[in-house]
Amino acid sequence: MRPVIDAFLNAGINCMHPMEPAAGLDIVEVRQKHSDRLAFYGGIDKHVIRQSQAGIVEELEKKLPPMMASGGCVLALDHRIPNGTSLENYRFYLQKSWEILES
Repeated sequence: MRPVIDAFLNAGINCMHPMEPAAGLDIVEVRQKHSDRLAFYGGIDKHVIRQSQAGIVEELEKKLPPMMASGGCVLALDHRIPNGTSLENYRFYLQKSWEILES
């Protein structure tokens, strides 16, 4: 995906979804390269919410502050909620996201 981002921008596409970390795409890194030319929908690793709450916190604290500070970002997972995600972890992801966004 990374090799075609410039072509997308030149064609007038200015928002990307999904931005999947499993495919090697890091929204913070892509944001640094393309600054205000590209908006993002998603980019939070969907696999993390199936794992530990500590992993959820790490993922959110790494990505949310720089992305929200630069604007052009819709908070969302990089894809649909994966099978096997506990309701407890999903609720924790939502709660922690709001805590970070409101701080």
